Amino acid sequence: MSVRLPVRLPVLTTSATRAYRACPRLYWFSYEQGYRPIYVDPNRRFGTLGHCGLEAWWIARKDAPDDPESWIAAAMSELEKHNESDPFERARAEVLLMGYHARWAEEPLEVLAVEREFNAPLVNPATGAASRTWSFGGKIDAIVRLDGEVWAVEHKTSAEDFSAGSDYRTRLLLDPQVSNYLAGCRTLGFEVKGCLYDVIGKPLQRPKKKVAEVKMTKGSKKEPPRPCANQQLEDETVDEYRERVAAFVAERPDDFFARFKVVRLGHEAREAAFDIWQAGVQIREARNDTVWPRNPDVCKRYGRSCDFLGVCTGQADINDPTRFRVAATANEELSGAQAS
Repeated sequence: MSVRLPVRLPVLTTSATRAYRACPRLYWFSYEQGYRPIYVDPNRRFGTLGHCGLEAWWIARKDAPDDPESWIAAAMSELEKHNESDPFERARAEVLLMGYHARWAEEPLEVLAVEREFNAPLVNPATGAASRTWSFGGKIDAIVRLDGEVWAVEHKTSAEDFSAGSDYRTRLLLDPQVSNYLAGCRTLGFEVKGCLYDVIGKPLQRPKKKVAEVKMTKGSKKEPPRPCANQQLEDETVDEYRERVAAFVAERPDDFFARFKVVRLGHEAREAAFDIWQAGVQIREARNDTVWPRNPDVCKRYGRSCDFLGVCTGQADINDPTRFRVAATANEELSGAQAS
């Protein structure tokens, strides 16, 4: 008598469905073919750097809940490991993590889990049947208990205005990631109330460079010519830059650190479930038809061009190893057990 082993389905993540909705060709390159750009945009690189520091901070808080100094020490130690990154980027990340620690270290919450992965059946909300094409998975930044209630935590860095009443917060009413992660928490056995959206603003200051041409005063018989005031005579050092950004952030902490609750009502969760289910259906049909149409409307988003614009226009080769690499798994953010 043969034993039928469970079939391990590929994982459909929020990132994958977001890529497909933006542009099927982008999804195909990234998740079907597994291509990743060699060059990483500085904004994304900074976001990754900050996320690594936050992960270390939260793990330390979980492991040593009564030792706040160890939390920030762990975050700073993690940043030091990224010695290949730009030193000014690291300085900016250090400032934000120090400010984050000062803002939230006394928040009375208990950390239950950090960077917790989930993998569950993708269920058709209309019929209750599980997909035979996909499972549904992801990684939750943290799960906490606050005032007796359990919440998922989602970290974000943003250069947008995320104050109360902003478009940023309004969009969260439709954000599928919130709904998907709340569902993921429940598959892990956590009955969550909602999501604590944990946003860190990005300081836009750049390191100051010395002026190309120094302007001088006319001078006089009593005083020789000297550089005019308010000119950058030397490149700003990393320490000077760190101090300048720290002073700016300290003056307006509410612009850089916010944590607010996002909940999902029953009908909202159901609509989100339909969204991800339908995305899975569309991707399956695209696979069957081998058709991945382009969407020129998103060739440039968030102030930058798509990583694959040159490939789509015939100006770059997807097999150029100086421009692209092939990922080991479709979902690199997940462990090997769930990444395929």
